[in-house]
Amino acid sequence: MYALMFRLDLADNVPPMGRGRCGRSLATALEALHGFVAFIAFEAEDGTLGGLCISVDSATAEKAGNVVDDWYRERGRTEIIPFEPLMAGEVIVQRGF
Repeated sequence: MYALMFRLDLADNVPPMGRGRCGRSLATALEALHGFVAFIAFEAEDGTLGGLCISVDSATAEKAGNVVDDWYRERGRTEIIPFEPLMAGEVIVQRGF
C-alpha cells in the first residue's frame, strides 16, 4: 500500500461556511479511484485542509495526486506551480485491511 500526504490552503477560495464540507467532497472524488483504500481529512479553522490518502499501489497514489490537484483547481487554486504532495511513500505495516 502507498500513502500520499498533502496540505491545501482554501482560506481565499472557499467561504468559511463551505469549508466543513471540503473533506467529504474530496473524499467522494478520491473514492472513485480503483485501488483507493482510505482518506483521512484534517480540516482547520484557518481554511487549511490536510489529507492522508491510502491506496493499494503507487500508480493509484499518483492518480490520487491528480484528483487532488483537479479538485483544488475547481475551488479556485491560482498558483502556477503544479500540486505536489508533502510526502508520499509506501505503507510499511498495516493490519486489518
